[in-house]
Amino acid sequence: MCGNPPCSNHINEGYTDRESLGAGVLDELKLFALKLGEPVTERILEQISRLSSYNVQSLYHMKKLVDKLSELSATNYHCCTQSCVAFTGPHANLTTCPRCNRPRYHSDGTSPRKVFQYIPLIPRLLAFFLNRELNERMQYRTKGHPQAKRESGGHKTDIFDGTHYRGLLKREVTIKGHHLAHKYFEDPRNIALGFGTDGVGPFRRRKATCWPLLVYNYNLPPTEHFHDDNAICLGEVPGPHKPKDMDSFLYPAAQELLQLVVGVEAWDVVQEEKFTLHAYFITVLGDIPAVSMLLRVKGHNARSPCRLCTIQGVQIPKSSLTTYYVPLSRKNLTPKQPDVDPIHLPLRTHETFMAEAKEVQSAESNAESDRLATKYGINGVPLLGVLDSLSLPLSTGYEFMHLVFENLLPNLVLFWSGNFKNLDQDQPFVIDRRVWDAIGMSTAASKSTIPSCYGAAVPNVATDQSSFSAEAWSQWALFIGPVVLNHRFKHDKYYHHFCDLVRLINLCLQYQLSDNELSEIRTGFIEWVKKYER
Repeated sequence: MCGNPPCSNHINEGYTDRESLGAGVLDELKLFALKLGEPVTERILEQISRLSSYNVQSLYHMKKLVDKLSELSATNYHCCTQSCVAFTGPHANLTTCPRCNRPRYHSDGTSPRKVFQYIPLIPRLLAFFLNRELNERMQYRTKGHPQAKRESGGHKTDIFDGTHYRGLLKREVTIKGHHLAHKYFEDPRNIALGFGTDGVGPFRRRKATCWPLLVYNYNLPPTEHFHDDNAICLGEVPGPHKPKDMDSFLYPAAQELLQLVVGVEAWDVVQEEKFTLHAYFITVLGDIPAVSMLLRVKGHNARSPCRLCTIQGVQIPKSSLTTYYVPLSRKNLTPKQPDVDPIHLPLRTHETFMAEAKEVQSAESNAESDRLATKYGINGVPLLGVLDSLSLPLSTGYEFMHLVFENLLPNLVLFWSGNFKNLDQDQPFVIDRRVWDAIGMSTAASKSTIPSCYGAAVPNVATDQSSFSAEAWSQWALFIGPVVLNHRFKHDKYYHHFCDLVRLINLCLQYQLSDNELSEIRTGFIEWVKKYER
């Protein structure tokens, strides 16, 4: 099935009351809610039903009941057995995968070998306004946000203080350059959305991954909009491998989002009136590989590795390695190149990004397309480019957790312990092995003196780094590292350099930031990188 995703234009001017459902139906809904919210097995549900007054049937019956009451059904789209592409949009009429040539159908020529289930977004957004409690919570953007109440005092508290959102408030809505009769977010009920995805390995000791497609509701307060209960799942790219054409899986979502830009009739149970619902993607979230896939850029290993600027990577001088790196100082390169000014980076704009993407995609030959893709670091025009509420690539800021807690801190520890990619051990920043072992033991022993409310116990940093999560790296850097590293380096400048990083991390983790603090973060990281290179 490869048609348009379902979208109901029916307006529910009320909602089903508890009495009309009946006791048996309510019992099943209560147990189904328990199943969703807790790790309860089907066998336990049967025992609860048998030992209590609940009048329920099987889990299968519960699912069918919820499906019927919600009037929400997934749409099946054929996809490659390896999840290379979904047979939507330009691939809708293909009978084999354009990437791996595997057949779309079984031998009967009609039944698909694999399907991707897409769960429509619009019916769920409409349902939000039929739930009085959720409807009121979603008024944060216009009533709860400090800017809306004029209480921010110049501080930045969340995404609605960002320049991108503030700029959208002044713009007319457009679709592919055509202006519509309304502005972005002019109605308090307009919804600001974020989209994110990442590969997930659902099975232990297996390399198979799936890719959930998640939407986040920014109209909810910041303390809630990233909670699991509030994430809206559009479906999962089933795997077992990373999709080679993610746009084909996003095609149904793009159709719905364009409908939401134009407007969908809805009913507001609080105001008791009809209104036109609009919703807009304003951010795209994910780690570097995930966002690179969504934007169709080459990513961090390319010659042009940054999606936000046009900085060029260089290869290690006098080395056979083809890996690119991006230093600020380039005085030792042959031939010599001018240093990169971190204060005035060559930032991309939406216009330049889209122009370069179109140039790559419209190249007259594959060789020319490859040359331009290498030059720009862009492989083509992303499907998300049809949404004018997004400013590509500026709506896809780099994600802090992976940059700092999963990358920078582990690499610093590898430097200090002399284990970074066969680096010469005779370096002034390398800590003696016996001292490093003592640091690891002190780290592991700290669990008996640090209250659990600060987070999970941190493992031995010298012997058990593979067990470190992002949370553990955060705990170690903010609370343990400044203590156990004091006077451990041959030169104190390395310790002070680490403490500068900890100070900047603490600034970034604040719930609100003043303009001065934002400037301090920016200049602070610039100086930190300069000292690192020296």
